[in-house]
Amino acid sequence: MRIVIDTNVFISIVVFDSKRLGEMLNYICENHALVMSSYILDELKGVIEEKFPNKTAAMDEILFNMPFELEYTPHVLPEHDYFTIRDKDDEPILYSAITAEPLQFPGIIAGC
Repeated sequence: MRIVIDTNVFISIVVFDSKRLGEMLNYICENHALVMSSYILDELKGVIEEKFPNKTAAMDEILFNMPFELEYTPHVLPEHDYFTIRDKDDEPILYSAITAEPLQFPGIIAGC
């Protein structure tokens, strides 16, 4: 199964060192395919740098060592009829999850 996780989950893992969420992330990485969007990575980086600058090294280490597929999220989303959403700030995340293509080149995955 291909799974997308929201930015807040990663913030909880990086900033608050949530053991339960860390275990969940390990399980996903070992048993499924984790899909990260460029939007989520940008949002995560921005929040960590702005609110928790002392955690940037921890964020970099987790992302470097975590296997994931990277899905590009356009800065301006094209018109679509995939869904309607109450919180427009979450639209890029849902759009990326819906439109993500299965990995075309096995072995080319960000992280190790």
